[in-house]
Amino acid sequence: MKTFDEQVHADVQRTLEEDVGTGDLTAALIPTDRRAVATIICRESAVICGRPWVNEVLRQTAPAAQIHWFLNDGDVRRYVPPHSMSQACHAVYLNLF
Repeated sequence: MKTFDEQVHADVQRTLEEDVGTGDLTAALIPTDRRAVATIICRESAVICGRPWVNEVLRQTAPAAQIHWFLNDGDVRRYVPPHSMSQACHAVYLNLF
């Protein structure tokens, strides 16, 4: 029987082999000498889960990448649609929560 970490590693490895195969066309859009920044945004109420898999994807595909988590697995985020926010304010809200 595999440990939890071994299972996460195997899950990610298998998924990358299936989804990426011999190349990632999207990743090829960013030159390898450039830095990219990404944000995971939740636009609906949700229970946060899957951090170990996200961390493992980065470990396997971009070992030098840094990730900064603001939420833990099991945290609940309630999304409340804004009633009078400007588009810019709404975009900032989505990035923070």
